[in-house]
Amino acid sequence: MLASAGARAAGPLFTALERLDRGRLIPATLHESTRRILIYCGAGWCGPCRAFQVRLRAAQEQLQKESAIEIMYVGHDSTVQAHRDYVIRERMPWLLARHDAPATRQLRALGGKALPGLLLMDMSGQLLRTSWTADGASAPARLLNELI
Repeated sequence: MLASAGARAAGPLFTALERLDRGRLIPATLHESTRRILIYCGAGWCGPCRAFQVRLRAAQEQLQKESAIEIMYVGHDSTVQAHRDYVIRERMPWLLARHDAPATRQLRALGGKALPGLLLMDMSGQLLRTSWTADGASAPARLLNELI
């Protein structure tokens, strides 16, 4: 993968990325200052996900400036179209894992079944923290509070 100015090479889990730009999904890369990636797992059909997204959006700038953490959304919707509709409707400001990419399936498998959830990873793809507990529940607000 060729990186553009201001972009950073990353592990293979972070190569199929997009970003919302004026209502369209365009190819994207991690910013060169990124040290860790906070993966937000959610879905358009998930009410708790939509509610948590407000809190995550409020913390985004602080995470980027103070901790060099970039947020990436991994959708759990059943179709590419449902994923895109949710991303566009919510005007998601963060990186987006391409819904149909093999790496996205790998990232989904790292999380639990309960949504929403968070995975904190380093640039190589090493899992550092997760919001899922041993019993399968997810506490994303707790992990987010620990990071900010």
